[in-house]
Amino acid sequence: MMPMSRTTVAVSLLVLATACSRQNDQHALMRQAQVAAEPAPIADARAGAVAPRPVPSASAIPSPVTATPLPRRLIRTGTISVQVEDASLAVRQIEDIAETHAGYVSALQGGFDAQGHGRSIVTIRVDPAQFLRAMKELRALGTLESDSVSTEDVGAQYADLEARLKTKQAVAVRMREILAGNTASLQDIFEAERQLTAVLEQLEQLEAQRRHFDEQVGLSTITASVHEPVPVLIAGAPPAGPAFLAPAREALRVGREHLSALVGVATYLAVVGGPWSLLALAIILVARRMGARGAATPA
Repeated sequence: MMPMSRTTVAVSLLVLATACSRQNDQHALMRQAQVAAEPAPIADARAGAVAPRPVPSASAIPSPVTATPLPRRLIRTGTISVQVEDASLAVRQIEDIAETHAGYVSALQGGFDAQGHGRSIVTIRVDPAQFLRAMKELRALGTLESDSVSTEDVGAQYADLEARLKTKQAVAVRMREILAGNTASLQDIFEAERQLTAVLEQLEQLEAQRRHFDEQVGLSTITASVHEPVPVLIAGAPPAGPAFLAPAREALRVGREHLSALVGVATYLAVVGGPWSLLALAIILVARRMGARGAATPA
């Protein structure tokens, strides 16, 4: 081994000394930065003692972050039953109420009862901001029998639905990227296609649920039932009219009952005995013709 020259040794010592001095300087700077970051103690001029550091006030402590409240999405539904003088007229008035409050008639069912009194059930959709006003106008159509109003907040359900939609959309984008790339194996491509099909079906279902929520929140629903007055008959009450006509009314009632019984018996005989009567008549006619032919033949 060749001995190192004095120049080489000197250079080596100089490099080592420079590195040590830099390390010491860095430690000194770090210590100075820590001391500067610490708050200086407050000296008491009278006692010459160091006062304790002040405690931060409650206002200086940062308050915890509060969650942002979800927007309200209200679904309003109402039902009402009103007795009116003319059911057909009331239906037209309900249609006008729906149009006045930025809505429309979504369903209509009408008819007559056994006594010929009209009745209808009308379902309308109106602007949620005008829901209560529409209910008030419906009550004024006639004599109010019953009404009810319900409100449901679906804001949390809607937010959860949107989060699920975003997740499924991100998965669908990733599956499309795998299918579009040339580095995936054939097995990965088949698996991505299968998962993409399932994700797209789930996306359609979630979007259908969101459209349903949008429709229910966008317009409120009111179901109005209207009917004409029906006379109330008290069981066991005597019929209206003069008392001296009671025997005649009773005789008419008995006569109607007997007439109904006779008509029933005649109908039964006509249905059951009619074919047999026709058969017997045909046999008699045939026998007479045969007898007439036998009498006309010469001996």
